[in-house]
Amino acid sequence: MDAWETPKEHAFCVYTLKSPGMFVVPDALLDERFRENPLVTGPPNIRFYAGVPIRTELGEAIATLCVLDRVPRMLSGDQSGALEMLSRQVAARFESYGRMQQMARLQAENDRMQRMLTGRG
Repeated sequence: MDAWETPKEHAFCVYTLKSPGMFVVPDALLDERFRENPLVTGPPNIRFYAGVPIRTELGEAIATLCVLDRVPRMLSGDQSGALEMLSRQVAARFESYGRMQQMARLQAENDRMQRMLTGRG
């Protein structure tokens, strides 16, 4: 897909975010929720969707990782497992990035306090 985002009313990921686990649409033309969706009836002509919520350590769904195809299909057990594993890796990266940002803020605050204590700032 060329688009990085879609309007919320057309997004498959809205359903994924509400799902406790993987959300799969084997054939969007046969699914009443999506058969009239412009992403299904026109470009990019989505027929298959599988998405997994990316969750924080507290379990909050903050994003999705998904795969799409223009033909109906099902994922194998290995493919489903791989998608779920990738979503956990992405979640871990998000958490790690957040901790790094927090550490940088704390270090900047520490540096500011040190300058104040030594009379250099």
